[in-house]
Amino acid sequence: MAKRWQAALLNQLKIWPTETKKVVLLALYLMLAVSASIIGRITRDSLFLSSFGSNQLVYMYMTVAVAVSVPSYLYGYVADRFRRDHIIFVTLLFFAVSFVILRILLENPSGWMYVFLYNWTEIVGAFMMIQFWTFSGDLSSSREGKRLFPIIGGGGVVANIV
Repeated sequence: MAKRWQAALLNQLKIWPTETKKVVLLALYLMLAVSASIIGRITRDSLFLSSFGSNQLVYMYMTVAVAVSVPSYLYGYVADRFRRDHIIFVTLLFFAVSFVILRILLENPSGWMYVFLYNWTEIVGAFMMIQFWTFSGDLSSSREGKRLFPIIGGGGVVANIV
């Protein structure tokens, strides 16, 4: 009964049985990346607003535009020189260590720390999305992408809902 239900669901979603594991893992990866980005944004907004107030927020929007653009451009220049799975692992490890260091530094915060955290969180979120979709594209043909990416993208929707 369960096998028949699973086969019907896969058929309805147009997922081949051999693709099930890939789709589930990519959706989970996207869900976790979006969740981390949302949690980071909530935290950085709360800390920034408690220190500076909402009238300074417009300046942060301007700095984010530059802070995300420059590293993203540099990443695009360097990314194709390394294996995608290796560069994702290294950057995610780097981001995790950087947030641990930031957490320690926020024990005795100063104003510049909140500004840095605001921009850093946006950079990390942008990188996670860029890396996820390029990695997903590397794992799928264009035909598979047309069928599977809406389902995989559901992982991001679930993260937003939760």
